[in-house]
Amino acid sequence: LFENVVVRVTAGQEVQNTLYSTNNYVALVKNELIKVLNQQKYKLGIAVENIILDAKIPPAGTKAAFEDVLKAAQERSTSQHDALAYKVNVENETLSASSQIKSEGDVYRIKIVSEVKAESIYFEKIYEEYKKNPETILISLYNDSLGNALASARDRILIRSKDKGNQEVRVKLNRRPKTPNRNSQTEVN
Repeated sequence: LFENVVVRVTAGQEVQNTLYSTNNYVALVKNELIKVLNQQKYKLGIAVENIILDAKIPPAGTKAAFEDVLKAAQERSTSQHDALAYKVNVENETLSASSQIKSEGDVYRIKIVSEVKAESIYFEKIYEEYKKNPETILISLYNDSLGNALASARDRILIRSKDKGNQEVRVKLNRRPKTPNRNSQTEVN
């Protein structure tokens, strides 16, 4: 009866639980043996106090299969550990990248809002001055705009206005290219 119980319990267990988890396996064998002995057809009057298994060795013909199962379980555990480490690494990189993008967005937002506020203040000041003296402000804005346009233009043109008196814009044409400084030496003739 005992051998049949051991075989039945062992068949229902995973290999690693059978071979390496002594307490749980022995308790299962003990409970199953008590259940079998208490069936009415045996009425032996035997009471089980304790079971001690000296060694748990798989049958010789199946030992290689048992070892393969154990190796597969170890490889699964290693793969799970590696996958968890990869997951944590990817999550950390993602959090870092998202934090960086958010920070850059916040900096850009603050910069744009500051620029818009500055332009708004400038516009309000110009508008107040315009209300006081519109022609002076328009001429000043025109000259600033023209100066900015000419500073960035490659070719420059001389503009004269005959409609409003003798107003003209003078621009130096054929500028001299800058020459490198010759170590601050002066020539004496």
